[in-house]
Amino acid sequence: CPSYWWNSEEYLGPAVLMQSYRWLADSRDEKTEERKSALDNSMSLYRCYTILNCTRTC
Repeated sequence: CPSYWWNSEEYLGPAVLMQSYRWLADSRDEKTEERKSALDNSMSLYRCYTILNCTRTC
């Protein structure tokens, strides 16, 4: 993921974002709001530029 390579200190990367979604989608998770607030900044989620290397790799 070029976005991760360029901003590895701030951007979480596709693997972490997918794992985050896994927990957010789980209705049994009791820390949904805490997880959402951890992702709510300009670098964690919105830095994906859809270069789609992650899709090709998967």
